[in-house]
Amino acid sequence: MSPRPMILIVDDKAQNLFALEKTLRETNAEIVTATSGNDALIATLSHDFALAILDVQMPGMDGYELAAHLRGEPKTRHVPIIFLTAYSDEQQMFKGYGIGAMDYLVKPYDPIVLLSKVLAFLELDRQRAEIHEQRAQLEEVVAHRTAELESVNAKLLVEIGERRRAEEEIRELNEGLERLVARRTAQLEVANQELEAFAYSVSHDLRAPLRAIEGFSQALLEDYEALLDQTGQDYLRRVSGEARRMAELIRDLLVLSRVTRAQMHQEEVDLTMLCREVVTMLQQSEPGREVQITIDDGMLAQGDPQLLRQVLENLIGNAWKFTSHTPEARIAVQSERRDAGPTYVVRDNGAGFDMQYRTKLFQPFQRLHAMSEFAGTGIGLSTVHRIITRHGGRVWAESVVGEGATFYFTLGDEQAADRERR
Repeated sequence: MSPRPMILIVDDKAQNLFALEKTLRETNAEIVTATSGNDALIATLSHDFALAILDVQMPGMDGYELAAHLRGEPKTRHVPIIFLTAYSDEQQMFKGYGIGAMDYLVKPYDPIVLLSKVLAFLELDRQRAEIHEQRAQLEEVVAHRTAELESVNAKLLVEIGERRRAEEEIRELNEGLERLVARRTAQLEVANQELEAFAYSVSHDLRAPLRAIEGFSQALLEDYEALLDQTGQDYLRRVSGEARRMAELIRDLLVLSRVTRAQMHQEEVDLTMLCREVVTMLQQSEPGREVQITIDDGMLAQGDPQLLRQVLENLIGNAWKFTSHTPEARIAVQSERRDAGPTYVVRDNGAGFDMQYRTKLFQPFQRLHAMSEFAGTGIGLSTVHRIITRHGGRVWAESVVGEGATFYFTLGDEQAADRERR
């Protein structure tokens, strides 16, 4: 695991250091603070910094002088520097850039702007370190190979011949790797096609016998009820019920398989409209139920509309199901603004669940309630988790038994969506 990057913050005012540390907490970097230029230089002796954020106006050694010292030392020569200062005139800015600053922010600064710049510099540092490590590994391999060649060959022409042969081997290995990747890709495409065919077989070939079992069981109950005692009728009802449950399980497994492999089509999605459509469907399925439902207006998101509908059908459907035994049932769908972006919330006052089992929530076939209490296959939340993960987001839940449950989900950022599309 790579070590956490380190950021040096230099400011003679403790309140400024505290504010900066709070802003940069989200970077997961290790923060080292200094209240003077001398303390900062001492810190560079024992730490390798990915970024330095310097105040300009400090007693003794000011930020410009400190930056000049950092640029003059081989260890800190390439550390990016951001100046934070109350100076806003161009002459001061040019002076900072002339010393070697990478950026210059005027106080009071926007924490979001600062955070985005810091994250960009940290990412550049991570990439630079990765390239350096790869280069070191490559140099080690080359040095080892060269030593082997020198130990075997005494003449320069023979050594050149060996190197040429090594280059040819590398070229052939690369060509072989490309052929292997192409072959594996073709095999994966065939496997996906076979999986599609199997899914169709499950959908068609297994559902038909289940429908027959359920149909004949129902026919026996209707046509031969007088010939069966109460126990026999109960057995037939159980057979019919289990056949329906197996059909539902097959259906949900197919849905889970499809959302994992289906191609995503990113566009702006009106979550408010989808929620209302899902609620209308639930109300039509049980017109006698009275549930107080509130849905926030203006909930828009980037994502695949069909997959996000599946998410809302499962989450709102669960809230509808688990409030079925609750007097004065309430369901709310809301959007909350957090530091990482919008978080969507589905909240109910239903049965709830024990939080000690929360790690099982999003695993297939895991149920936290008996079938006699609430029907279901244990696949719905697994489907939700996979869809949200494909969107670059995350989903989690909080609950108190008997007081209801709250499910939260995010949809990640545009970069995550772009990676998924590719």
